[in-house]
Amino acid sequence: MISVKINNLKTFSSHLLVKDTFSSFLLVDAQIQTHSTFQISGRKNPSYFTEEEEDSSPSEYNPWSLLRPICYEIIKGRQLPAYFKFVFRLDEENLRKLLLTLPDFSEKDVDGLYLNVKYENGILSLTTGTALKIFTLDKALDKAFDHFLTSFLENYSIDFSIC
Repeated sequence: MISVKINNLKTFSSHLLVKDTFSSFLLVDAQIQTHSTFQISGRKNPSYFTEEEEDSSPSEYNPWSLLRPICYEIIKGRQLPAYFKFVFRLDEENLRKLLLTLPDFSEKDVDGLYLNVKYENGILSLTTGTALKIFTLDKALDKAFDHFLTSFLENYSIDFSIC
């Protein structure tokens, strides 16, 4: 698990709320405080869709691309939000790719790889987290996901500092 501080709020916000940069993530939960507090659950509501509309994705969470425009509408404006927190989960396809580099872990061992994005008191930070279905002292998956995040940020030229 690592925590990084984002050094350029405007650039990161554009990647998060306008561009498709974070499309490889699913939204688990969002909390945004502007003039009001907004709470958004990213969990899918299967009863909302007809059988024809039903998503073929096995995930219980909606992709960020579906909820990003809603969050953008809440956040945009002349004033910065007072606070926001997004909890993301890496999608299944990217999880599988990451696990290919780790022979000691399989998909059935991993409950999820999480990214927490938090803005509070003028500071934007990202924190990684892993949830396993097994007990292990092996930190290879944590380190691989941390490396994934730092490489991801560098790939999009997002300026950050490791805390």
